[in-house]
Amino acid sequence: MIAYVKGIPAYTRADYAVIDVGGVGYKVFMPLSHLGRLPREEKVVTVYTYLHVREDIQALYGFLSTEDLDIFELLLAVSGVGPKAALSILSTLEPSKLALAVSQSDVKAISSAPGIGKKTAERIVLELKNKIGSGLVDVSDSADYLPGNADLFTDAVSALMGLGYTASEASEAARKAGDADSVEEIIKNSLKYLM
Repeated sequence: MIAYVKGIPAYTRADYAVIDVGGVGYKVFMPLSHLGRLPREEKVVTVYTYLHVREDIQALYGFLSTEDLDIFELLLAVSGVGPKAALSILSTLEPSKLALAVSQSDVKAISSAPGIGKKTAERIVLELKNKIGSGLVDVSDSADYLPGNADLFTDAVSALMGLGYTASEASEAARKAGDADSVEEIIKNSLKYLM
C-alpha cells in the first residue's frame, strides 16, 4: 500500500492533483479544500494516501494531514459509503464540521454533500456516533459550548486546522477561548492557548 507521496504538485484539476515524485506523476484524488492549499510554486508537499483497489480500477486518494486521512477511512467503514462519497463529504464539510454534524445527528448538513442522500447520512450518523469523539473533535468537552455559537465554533476550529493544528487541538483551544461574538475573536483567543 502507498502510505504517502512526497513530491511537487505538477498540476491540479477539478477533483485531483498530479504529484511529481522523482519524474513519475501520481494522480491523487483530493478534497477541494486540500487542492486549494497545495503550493503554487515548486515546493515539495507530502500527501497522505489511501489506495483503493477494485478489479476494474486503482485510485489513489490523498490528504494533507493524517487526521483527514483517518476521517476518510472512518467514512469508508460505513456500509454503502465508497471513496467518491467519502471524498464528496470531505469536500463539503471540514472534518470538525463533520464531527459536530455526526455528534448532533445533523443529517441535513451531511446530506448537503453532492451524491449523499438522507438515508446514507443517517447511516453515517448511526455508525460513527460512538467513534467520532476519538481524535476528530472532542465532542463531549465542547458540547456545553456548542448550542449558542455552533457556527462560530466550527468556523474557528476549521480556521485553526487550516493553520496546521490538529482537530482535537483546535477544538480544545476554541472551547477554552470562551464565548465570543465573532470567529476572529475565537481564533485570537484560541491562539493564546495554542502558543
